[in-house]
Amino acid sequence: METIAHRDAAEELEKAKFKKAAFSIQANSDFDGSLEVDPPLPGRVISYKAKDGLEIMEKYNDEWWIGKKDGELGFIPSPIKLQSLRKQAQN
Repeated sequence: METIAHRDAAEELEKAKFKKAAFSIQANSDFDGSLEVDPPLPGRVISYKAKDGLEIMEKYNDEWWIGKKDGELGFIPSPIKLQSLRKQAQN
């Protein structure tokens, strides 16, 4: 079921298609986006492995960035989100 939040996320992704990367990073850990329970837009979370290169277009919110991996545009967890996931995994 599409929500207003999902529609907003889809619109932001569409706008980001035409933006250049603000910066690039190299992932320092693995992330499996398919395991994400509450993503901004289901099916549009990018999974990656440690040392993969990621292009960041913009900040979506405190927990998510919009970016690309190998040309695939989607949502990438911010450092705040990753830290939260690590704390959850420890509990």
